[in-house]
Amino acid sequence: MSDFFQVEMGVLSKYVTTLRDAHQQLADLPKLLSGNDTQLGNDKLNSAAEDFQTSWEQGSKELGKAVDETTTAVQQVQGLYSGADQAIGDAVDKLKEPLVLINQFSSGFTPAGH
Repeated sequence: MSDFFQVEMGVLSKYVTTLRDAHQQLADLPKLLSGNDTQLGNDKLNSAAEDFQTSWEQGSKELGKAVDETTTAVQQVQGLYSGADQAIGDAVDKLKEPLVLINQFSSGFTPAGH
């Protein structure tokens, strides 16, 4: 069954890095917009520019929050997979000990009549 589902931990790490970069870029957007003058001409155009700037800032904050939540969730998943991988490795190591003893015992065992 595990042949059908594999997780590449390196890919998850790169995904987290990409999400962090995206979050930083979104956080920087209001700084870019704050210096822009919305006085473009007539009152209707100025009002539309102000509405756009306000909506853009609001949207970038909401998107930034969603990216931050996604980053946290992916990091948690990455930690769970890493923990599961470690637990499986530990279990396999514990199973090796009795198997070594069984192998040693069976290699010295000669069936009767041989």
